[in-house]
Amino acid sequence: MDFPQKGNFAADLSQRVTSDGLVLRQPFPGSDLAWSIGLDAGIRQSDVFRLVIGFDWSAWSAQAIAGKRDSLVQASSGHDSLIYRSYSSDLWAGEIGFDLLIPPRILSVDASRDAFLGFRYRAGIGRLVGRTTAWGWTSGESFLLGADVLSWKRWALCGILGWNSNATRSDKKWSDVLWDTSTPSKVAWDGGGLSLEFQLRWGPDRDTSGMATSQKK
Repeated sequence: MDFPQKGNFAADLSQRVTSDGLVLRQPFPGSDLAWSIGLDAGIRQSDVFRLVIGFDWSAWSAQAIAGKRDSLVQASSGHDSLIYRSYSSDLWAGEIGFDLLIPPRILSVDASRDAFLGFRYRAGIGRLVGRTTAWGWTSGESFLLGADVLSWKRWALCGILGWNSNATRSDKKWSDVLWDTSTPSKVAWDGGGLSLEFQLRWGPDRDTSGMATSQKK
């Protein structure tokens, strides 16, 4: 997950570290790993087109710790000498889009049933948690490349590579979410990046069109 606003939290902690003469024990990570789970329903309109609607939840988080040079000694004596900072984000989004199915005769690989190029438009609500919680509307797009890797009767396991983006806007101020930085601008954050997804799908038998399929991420 590419989360540019993690720089705001890193700068906020650095300001506290500098002003109090602390040592940064554990910085925020350079990148974020997001997890997602959801449910899709696909309606196959023809041999080359599938309409998809669905819903998913995704989340990522990170932590950082700063303290005084003798923080371990002070902590053992009962003094509060460590500063803990964290951020986390959740997105609940519905999606609608389509898959362009690649005919097996083009790929010449029988196992690659339902190889496809896909597009999804996503919209919903997002939450960013720091010192307080900011809620906002979120929207974005996903571009997908996928194919079945295993299949058994009506079941199939599909692997998907994707590129995703989303933007979320809130009415809260950054000064409400950060601890030590008084930023009056409204909270807004972006998320996106490369994704690897697996779908367990139930649907019609091979080479059957015009029937509904359900997909689970």
